[in-house]
Amino acid sequence: MKIAFFIGGLNIKGGYERIVVDKANTLCKQKDIEVEIICTHTNYDNNSVFKIDPRVNIRSINQQFHPVKQLYGLGFPIIAIQYFLWLKRHTKTCRKVVIDNKYDIVVVPMHDPTNLIGIKNCVSVYESHFLRTAYENNCLIPWFRRRKNVKYASKADVFVCLTDGDACNWPEAHNIRIIPNFTNIKPVATYNPEIKRVVAIGRLEHEKGYDILINAWKLIKVNYPDWTLEIYGEGKEHFMLQELICSHGLTDSITLKGNTNNVPEVLSNASIFVSSSRNESFGLVLIEAFSCGLPIVSFDCPYGPGEIVTDGLNGILTKYKDLTDNQRALTLANSLMVIMGDINLRKQMSTEAIKRAMDFTEDSYLENQMLFFKDIVKNNAINTLK
Repeated sequence: MKIAFFIGGLNIKGGYERIVVDKANTLCKQKDIEVEIICTHTNYDNNSVFKIDPRVNIRSINQQFHPVKQLYGLGFPIIAIQYFLWLKRHTKTCRKVVIDNKYDIVVVPMHDPTNLIGIKNCVSVYESHFLRTAYENNCLIPWFRRRKNVKYASKADVFVCLTDGDACNWPEAHNIRIIPNFTNIKPVATYNPEIKRVVAIGRLEHEKGYDILINAWKLIKVNYPDWTLEIYGEGKEHFMLQELICSHGLTDSITLKGNTNNVPEVLSNASIFVSSSRNESFGLVLIEAFSCGLPIVSFDCPYGPGEIVTDGLNGILTKYKDLTDNQRALTLANSLMVIMGDINLRKQMSTEAIKRAMDFTEDSYLENQMLFFKDIVKNNAINTLK
């Protein structure tokens, strides 16, 4: 069985990039499975930010859209024409790669423009890794993204979602499977509830809600001045968030740490993980936090946290819907202080967090995914004979 994962590139420190590499590394160990990762937008020259098993073959297409600078002066219509011409060339190139290499299954994320539907003897699997409404609206031409999503979801052989909540957003898909992400990270130390440090990890972008978190920490510091908050990640809101920290006088208790190459070490040096996301399709870092025994405080936003965290057992889900950002900051602060103020509660929640992490191990993923792949290949063979 030959499986190909299509991805923009492997030089980006993102959650999707990490999970594709983890999936490929896991599947390539299995007998009779060949795995390839196709980089569609970059050249691959051994510069992946994640460690890749040598048994995984990497193929580069490097078909990124780069409009000529002179076109900007001619206006949007000219750039749009150039984009659609590029898209046609890009899809033709990707389809040729699939046909020439005779893949049995191709896996493409929702946010990739590649159209690999309908290739003979090849099962097309499209995966949703972003909240649909946020993805479709956060672009220059929302109607085009919506049109593409409707087409791909309805015509793909299989449409994969990470959560039940996300699956409800895809009424067009005729064959939906729920396959959660997994993690294989291990803590570098035993959970220590006495550490007075809260940690957050994610891109410094609006949807991650770090402005809300910083405003919440302003309220927390009054009661817990000896606790600190560390935020790991980079993004376009870095300077805005740093200014917000300074304006609240929180430079001694909140630190923007930048990217990290050692998530297990970061998590093992904290006692609480916080997620302030405005939306979260799954939240890979949530199960990583559980793997290291950290209780989680998260907004009950669409859709991932509510399907990972059990409120009151291994963390706290705080209300998000129908509140202003100021109200969200208050509820987030109160939820954090509940756990910060009770070391026994942290111990209890840590035990339950580790138990919950067992539902998202490499073994559980592999069992689920192998049955899934065998099923869809078998069904495709049956359909071919009809």
